[in-house]
Amino acid sequence: MIIPSSRCIKCFFEPGISSSSYFPMDEVEVYYGISNDLHSQYTDLEKYINREESLRANKFRFSEDRYTYICCHGLLRSILSEKLQKNPLEIIFNYDRNNKPGLIGNPYYFNITNDRGAFAFVISKYFYAGIDMEKVNRTIDYLPIINNYFSDKERKIILESNDRAYEKFILLWTRKEALLKALGTGIINNLTQVEVSENENIIYKESFDNQIIEPVYNEHFIYSEKVLKYYLSIAIPQKAVIKLHQINEENIISYLT
Repeated sequence: MIIPSSRCIKCFFEPGISSSSYFPMDEVEVYYGISNDLHSQYTDLEKYINREESLRANKFRFSEDRYTYICCHGLLRSILSEKLQKNPLEIIFNYDRNNKPGLIGNPYYFNITNDRGAFAFVISKYFYAGIDMEKVNRTIDYLPIINNYFSDKERKIILESNDRAYEKFILLWTRKEALLKALGTGIINNLTQVEVSENENIIYKESFDNQIIEPVYNEHFIYSEKVLKYYLSIAIPQKAVIKLHQINEENIISYLT
């Protein structure tokens, strides 16, 4: 599945300043799947994660979360190993002060997301990216969330969407999360000031309380797609073609080194 480069919304700190000229045109790859669909290759995926990741996986309270973590990180290492021509266990991740993962020397950029039983990650060659994935689960009471973390304009858009209000809430939430992850901040206190509901959105750096790790680009473009029962949003500092790869039991072998 392809999301064309033109199908995005734009967020920027200052109007009239473009960051597109910094990068060659690129195709950004997104891989996603349901962890239970990968049962036949779980043992192989477990071999691809290192000791630190194995210890982290064992700290999860629920086995489903542990299983999803191992599937996601094992696949990520397998795909990166092909791109970098390295053994999966030789790949070293480093983490910045906000715990955002990356590769030493940044030969590729990646970001990870998961929602109970499902996962996704994005890989980009030239620039950083943020990704979020959320299930369209109508049992969640979203009203307290939009009252605390959404602007007046965004709340109005959601509540006026009638029978699609929940999906609109999930869509906007994944946009916010993807953007924050691209910027490397994680959830911030002033989330109501990060608006992602229009085709073009001005966002003020002051809203982030100096949590942004410089250098950061002025423009960010957010792409969203509904896959399976989930919304995916990807934030990047340049327009690009987004190529989506669904990983399942039928094709997983082709992604393993």
